Amino acid sequence: MEQIQAIIHKCEAPETGYWAEVPSLPGCVTQGETLDEVRAMIRDAVNGWFEAAWALAMRGRRRKLAKTDIMEPVFA
Repeated sequence: MEQIQAIIHKCEAPETGYWAEVPSLPGCVTQGETLDEVRAMIRDAVNGWFEAAWALAMRGRRRKLAKTDIMEPVFA
C-alpha cells in the first residue's frame, strides 16, 4: 500500500492542540487535541477524501448503479 504524507502542525496560542493536512489531497485537513487524536483523525480524513472522490467519479458512469451493486473503494 502506498503511503500518503501528512503534515502535523501545533496550534498557536490561544488555540490548543494540533491540526494536520495532506498536501497531496486538496482540502484534506483535520484537528485534534492530542497527537494521537490528530493522527487518528487524519487517517479518517484521508479515507473520507478518497470515498468522496470515488463517489464523485461514479456520478459520471453511464450505467446507473443497481440496489444490488456494492460500492466500495479499493486501495492498493
